[in-house]
Amino acid sequence: MSILSIASALGSGVISRLTSQSTPLQKATQDFSDILHSLQAGNLPAAKKAFVDLQKQAPASASSVLSPIKQDLSALSAAISTGNISQAQSAFSQFYLDSSGAGSELNVSG
Repeated sequence: MSILSIASALGSGVISRLTSQSTPLQKATQDFSDILHSLQAGNLPAAKKAFVDLQKQAPASASSVLSPIKQDLSALSAAISTGNISQAQSAFSQFYLDSSGAGSELNVSG
């Protein structure tokens, strides 16, 4: 799934399903949106800032359902840190796919 596909899916995707939850979740949702838009624009400094903000929201531990998501976020972090926009876009796409499945398992789809 490409970044553009993800952008068009935001209206009905995992990010929009999470917005009605709680204030910390809304902040995380905004951070994900900021990462997406920054990567689309090729703005790595903004993507890095949004990613750091997102990491501040993350709980210290996660269940095994979230393991692939943690790997995706690690790949995203590495790509942003090295300045590789293509890998960052790919990692975000994989994160989106994995989080869509985790959302249904965690019953956050609403």
